[in-house]
Amino acid sequence: PTGGKSDGSWDKVTITVTIDTTGLSLGSHSGFVSITADDGGGVRYFNIDCNVVTNNPPNTPTQLNGPGSGEVNEWLSYTTSTTDPDGDDIMYGIDVNSDGIVDGWASFFVPSGGTYTINIRFFGTGTYYLRMKAEDIHGAQSGFSTSKTVVIVGANNPPITPITPSGPASGNTGTSYSYSTSTTDSDGDDVKYGWDWNGDGNVDEWSGFYSSGSSCSMLHSWSSFGSYQVKVKAQ
Repeated sequence: PTGGKSDGSWDKVTITVTIDTTGLSLGSHSGFVSITADDGGGVRYFNIDCNVVTNNPPNTPTQLNGPGSGEVNEWLSYTTSTTDPDGDDIMYGIDVNSDGIVDGWASFFVPSGGTYTINIRFFGTGTYYLRMKAEDIHGAQSGFSTSKTVVIVGANNPPITPITPSGPASGNTGTSYSYSTSTTDSDGDDVKYGWDWNGDGNVDEWSGFYSSGSSCSMLHSWSSFGSYQVKVKAQ
């Protein structure tokens, strides 16, 4: 035990006793602590009982459940769970690159058998192999879970708004007319064009894919007289 000293006001002192159970067999044990006062008050004895039990580590967590791909800086959500043979609460740690080192531990415990959710975002492209480890409230740890493979690519930026369609401004019903437009994609991806032939904001017809910067031409005819706004968007 550690020592303590009364401040004299109440003749009361708190003493902390730490028991080293190394070498003790499983089961109940009894002992005593003697406290000697330095003011001539004699020695006091206090009985102490302790029960030595085995602490089993948690079982290996399940493989992370969640998306297998994503983009840089995108938040991705995963879940896992496990149980502890002793019913202890569990804290989870993640190894992001399967090097056998936990890169981060949760800041809280989850009941045995409960689901743990982790939200992750990656700051670089590449393939990551995520593994989870569990630790109980006594510090016993499980092995690592099976790896979850996650492929992270660069952020996908949308195409630039297409230029105003070019083509005839008047014509006859039932006659097909050609209209053209083009745009570029910030990432250099191929793009397809959605044509709105009556200006109601809904795509009436999609083109195939074109190289970024290439011109797209489409034929269209109208069956009724009237004025129509032709709009186009890119994807």
